[in-house]
Amino acid sequence: MRIFSIIFLLFLCFPAVTRSQSALGHSGVVEYEKKVNIHGILKKTIGGSQDVNQQVYDDYVNKNPQFAILNSRLTFSTDECLFEPLTSPNLNNSTLFGKIPLSEQINITYSDLKQGLTWTRKNAFNEQFLIENTRKIRWKVTNELRDVAGFKCRRANAIIMDSIYVVAFYTDEIHVSGGPETFGGLPGLILEVALPNDNIHWVAKRVNFNSSSHPIVKTTQGKPITDTDFTKLVITRFQSDKNRKRARLNIINYLL
Repeated sequence: MRIFSIIFLLFLCFPAVTRSQSALGHSGVVEYEKKVNIHGILKKTIGGSQDVNQQVYDDYVNKNPQFAILNSRLTFSTDECLFEPLTSPNLNNSTLFGKIPLSEQINITYSDLKQGLTWTRKNAFNEQFLIENTRKIRWKVTNELRDVAGFKCRRANAIIMDSIYVVAFYTDEIHVSGGPETFGGLPGLILEVALPNDNIHWVAKRVNFNSSSHPIVKTTQGKPITDTDFTKLVITRFQSDKNRKRARLNIINYLL
């Protein structure tokens, strides 16, 4: 009788074990949703400005959606990842006050996880660039846990670009050191990222394993440039903008 009890307990545990083993080191696709708080960004950049009619500003905020929603896909394997934006047909990132920084997706990013390098094809300033990214994010892992897309995730915090506060949740059920955009470097796949002070958030909606319909191909199109030189280009482009808050968001948008 005792033997049958042990077998029964093992049978109950088997689905969890199977899921863990199927996740580790296998390929798959993550579907992310990017959410941008348009009202929050407008409030920071032009809210209360003497150059903007307050009534016009209030009317716009009251009559237009607060969030822009964008979709993207991360195809992953043990050794490499490919992040690609998907079409968001209902997105309108142009407002009465101009285009909103961060409310678009301009990157296709390939990551070589063995070498710890990423290459990003980025559309910027009416030109296409291929940027070799050597940025290393110094994460601080915490004890906070959260369920994201059905996976137990642990929180990690970091500062990038000297001042951008980042919160990420990763799962060690999937041993892939990647994530959305150029976020990576944790001991598991990043399923959620937030820039709390900059009104932007990515979250995984679903994870599908062993999906072969989306091949991982390193992007080769675009003008080759180092991340250091591209950073200088972006800063030069926006340094003359008198609205420093708007300039900062534009810089973040192009350097993520």
